[in-house]
Amino acid sequence: MIEKAQTEDLKEIIELQYLAYQSEAKLFGNMDIPPLTQTIEEVCEEFQKGTILKMVDDSGDIIGSVRAYEENGTVYIGKLMVHPKMQKQGIGTQLLLAMENEFPNCRYELFTSTKSISNIRLYERLGYKIFKEEAVSEELQFVYLEKCIMDIGTKNELLNRIAYNDNEIGKIYRDNYEYVIEINMWNGDIRILKTVNCRKIVHNVELIDEIGDIIFNDKVYKFLTVDDSDDGPETILEIVADDIILIK
Repeated sequence: MIEKAQTEDLKEIIELQYLAYQSEAKLFGNMDIPPLTQTIEEVCEEFQKGTILKMVDDSGDIIGSVRAYEENGTVYIGKLMVHPKMQKQGIGTQLLLAMENEFPNCRYELFTSTKSISNIRLYERLGYKIFKEEAVSEELQFVYLEKCIMDIGTKNELLNRIAYNDNEIGKIYRDNYEYVIEINMWNGDIRILKTVNCRKIVHNVELIDEIGDIIFNDKVYKFLTVDDSDDGPETILEIVADDIILIK
């Protein structure tokens, strides 16, 4: 059973953390990795800041846990752990999906070590995509993954805010495996969109970049010109991707 952890669970959760991250520490030959040096006071601070879930067995013992907090539309997920004797039974998957359900229609971000191949495979199987790698030291390198779940109504609302109103397409540039599109809003603000698993992007630079309608169907997104000509609107920007998410 998965449920929200309570204050009285935190001591048992950090004891599970010390046990579950032994294998991660052995990958680096270093027992001083942050999950093994974190204090109960620091876990209490994370508890106050966000959400901690726990999975308990039939005896009421905690056999898995995950924690997360939300900031500016992104849910940062961490400390996904399963008791070593209970691994490879789908518990990590259940915990991660349960945490996503706690924060619906958001962008999710997490990270792990490049050496944690099984973790990366799990995240990618659940729809996460690598968007950044960062070297912490000569031996330690993190890989960052993201995922966005957005229902049709939320996506329509996002695109309607960008369409019309004298908004224009600004810079378009590549960020690792994906593309970033800056939208210059009528009031001087900049909205930043990012593709998810982009397979094609075509920008017609000869057209005026003032956005009219935005239509999407079957993972094809078309940013059209304002329909003020006899020939109707033309496509300024066409994107073929699994999704487009708002990151700012």
